[in-house]
Amino acid sequence: MKTVSVMNLPDNSYISAPVFLDEKYILLSPDVPVTAELKKRLLDWGFSQVFTDGIPQEKPNLDGADVAKITDTPIPILEKNIKEQEQRDEAVKFFKSLVSFFDGYMEKYKTKSELRLEEPTEKVKDILSMLRTHRRFLLSIPDSDEEPEKYLTSHIIRTTIIALALSEFLKFPPHKQIELGLAALFHEIGMTRIPESIYMSNRPLSEKERQAITAHPILGFKMLKEANFPPSIYLAILEHHENIDGTGYPRRIT
Repeated sequence: MKTVSVMNLPDNSYISAPVFLDEKYILLSPDVPVTAELKKRLLDWGFSQVFTDGIPQEKPNLDGADVAKITDTPIPILEKNIKEQEQRDEAVKFFKSLVSFFDGYMEKYKTKSELRLEEPTEKVKDILSMLRTHRRFLLSIPDSDEEPEKYLTSHIIRTTIIALALSEFLKFPPHKQIELGLAALFHEIGMTRIPESIYMSNRPLSEKERQAITAHPILGFKMLKEANFPPSIYLAILEHHENIDGTGYPRRIT
């Protein structure tokens, strides 16, 4: 089949052979006209090309064989593709809003030295709610277009989403899901006390710099304990780099 640009399909024309969205999905049969609205929707949802062996005509021209061929072919619904793209866009928008929220939250902390639980708790609840309807899209958001300076916050949000998805799979009770979500959301907070030039560096770190990095669980632990966070949360921050075999840090516990 030939690849045809959607923009090159004449409005109100009929294509002499079926038009495919991809190798499986029929978009148009020869008796259905191309409309400006259809073209706009295809472009809006990222389909700039279609596939067909046909050519544009002013009127449909079907013989019996063509009709039989089309009738025997399963015709998936374009609406499904559009709905999925809609949900994917909603998931990306939601993810970016979480990154923006946490950046703002930490900026407020830097200026007011205040860590509060109320807003982050509501965000954890929002993530749980979004996972119920947009799970696979939230878990597959690409990181290719992220700004380098947003790396740490994006990592925090991804960790929180994955942790909460697992908590649902493991059937944690709601209060444990919220505790886990908050622990994930704050697990790198100690990094804010370490120069960005160290944790964002692409070069090998000096021994002193490595020691600074391995101190971030202790720093986060102290910050959240001083802010009167629940022990289950600040202990999770302290231990999030420990390994089951005792090779982790900072205390090398098993």
